[in-house]
Amino acid sequence: MNISVKSASGRDPRPGRKAKPDPSAAPGSAHLELILEATDQGIYVLDALGRCTLFNRAAAAMTGWLPEEGLGRNIHELIHHTRPGGSPHPPEECSVLGVLRTGKGVHRDGDVYWRRDGTPFPAEYSSSPIIENGRTIGAVVVFMDITERRRLEKTLRDREKELRLITDAGPTLIAYVDSDCRYRWVNKTYARWVGLASEEVRGRHFREVIGEAAWRLVQPYARRALNGEVVAHEQQLPLQNGPSWVRGTFTPHHDESGEVRGFVEHAIDIGEGKEAEETYRATLNILADFDEERQNVQLLQKATLNLLEDMHDERNRLDQTQRATLNILEDFDQEKGKLRNLQQATMNLLEDVDEERRNFQLIQKATLNLLEDMNTEREKADQTQRALINILDDVEVERAKSEQSKALLESVNRELEAFSYSVSHDLRAPLRAISGFAEALMEDWAAQLDDEGKRYLGLVQDNAHKMGQLIDDLLAFSRLGRQPMTKTDFDVGTLAEAVFEELAAHRSQRHIEFIVGPVPALHADKALIQQVLVNLISNAVKFTKTREKACIEVGYRRDADRGAYYVRDNGVGFDMLYVGKLFGVFQRLHSDTEFEGTGVGLALVYRIITRHGGKVWAEGQEGHGATFYFSLPGIEK
Repeated sequence: MNISVKSASGRDPRPGRKAKPDPSAAPGSAHLELILEATDQGIYVLDALGRCTLFNRAAAAMTGWLPEEGLGRNIHELIHHTRPGGSPHPPEECSVLGVLRTGKGVHRDGDVYWRRDGTPFPAEYSSSPIIENGRTIGAVVVFMDITERRRLEKTLRDREKELRLITDAGPTLIAYVDSDCRYRWVNKTYARWVGLASEEVRGRHFREVIGEAAWRLVQPYARRALNGEVVAHEQQLPLQNGPSWVRGTFTPHHDESGEVRGFVEHAIDIGEGKEAEETYRATLNILADFDEERQNVQLLQKATLNLLEDMHDERNRLDQTQRATLNILEDFDQEKGKLRNLQQATMNLLEDVDEERRNFQLIQKATLNLLEDMNTEREKADQTQRALINILDDVEVERAKSEQSKALLESVNRELEAFSYSVSHDLRAPLRAISGFAEALMEDWAAQLDDEGKRYLGLVQDNAHKMGQLIDDLLAFSRLGRQPMTKTDFDVGTLAEAVFEELAAHRSQRHIEFIVGPVPALHADKALIQQVLVNLISNAVKFTKTREKACIEVGYRRDADRGAYYVRDNGVGFDMLYVGKLFGVFQRLHSDTEFEGTGVGLALVYRIITRHGGKVWAEGQEGHGATFYFSLPGIEK
């Protein structure tokens, strides 16, 4: 390539020489120089020795050097001599001059150029080699002052930081999802909700972050939002880190052309409110028979408290009246002494002046009025005392009614205990009779029965046994709400090993690998937590019976915001779509022919953990086992 470049003044760029007219110059050379002078980007050209052969007006305006002052000079020493930190910038390390040596173009953003007055400015520049016959004969440098761009970038970063502080500080879950259902941005509250860091969420698919089961519930709303519809929803999502109730909105994001590019999700976690609502409904169902009496007792207690408060107020007023009466009597005694003195003085004056006698009569009349007023106050004090006596009588009457209500409540409790006794003894007696006669028939009359008759007798025995187990489970479930809790410190690992040894003693023919990992101590009701472990470990033993090598593990894991114990098995597992049914009474995911049970065990676990103020949840996959977690406030105390 043959490139001929001259300065804007028309002089030969080599020092000491003047430019001669070039007849062969291209007709567009003058036009090219006009373009170079009209651009707002600084442009200068170097020869093979790094000397300036062109310096346009924009370069002169940015650096403060006139074009003729830059021509023929080493441009590095003129405007590129010092690094941003103030240290010298050697020519051999200069990227611009390096192009002359390597023949390869460079682009830099963040370097500095220096003005004539000695002040620096941030610059972005590109240096491209001028090559002729395969040899580098110079370089063209284009640069611009990026001070304003830096200021705008800083302002943008500050505003982005303020926006993140605002979105991260509140309880609202906020996320932006693109049209491919991949997260582009989430606030910290959302990241904590799904159990990941913000950086781990960005770029991943919605399904991958919240899990397959939750994705199946959310996908219809996401599809509607991507079709341009604002969608509100409230539901429980089986997230990978536990179930969560949420209420939220999917709002579509349109670009300038009106096309949907994604959607913004705003939501709040309402899980605690839902759990409280379900607990409240369960409590109402259990205590429905006693609700009216409890309300009467509460009303009686409230009325008694109000009456005692009124009595206290009346007592205060009586005390004030008594103090006022005493003050009046004290004043009266003082006035009586003064009156005697006054009477003596008056008698002395009456002997000489009739006018003084009239004054004495007036004073005497005023004294009588004072005595009448004192008698009136005494009568009011007597009335207050009588009212107080009446109030005390009413209190005694209400106290007697309260005693009657208390006795009635104790009677109801005794009836409930009698009912429990009837269920546990009287109702079991017919069951024992059924089982006994069925067994006698099987032993004594088996020869007279065909195979179908023997099968019928077997069904009677099995169902009688199941009914007895169901009665025991229901009694345990109903007693749990009334049973007082006694919290102590104990070792969960030791307790789990003892529970498994007792369960394994009845299944000696099976080989089960039981693992207890490091678990912290717990401050809770030991008997109730033992019942939790019995139910969870026995479930694990039951649902691994189809495995040649069963494995059950008891352990502990610590997340960012809480710790939880778990019982994991490699049994048949379950579909996460039905995880919401696991902890309900009589809710079973498998038939009796596959696995025995009454459907009460996990409901007992849920009630025990919630009574301790904790949470319980489960994760599983069909054919790959299940894991049950529970978290309590007393962990690691």
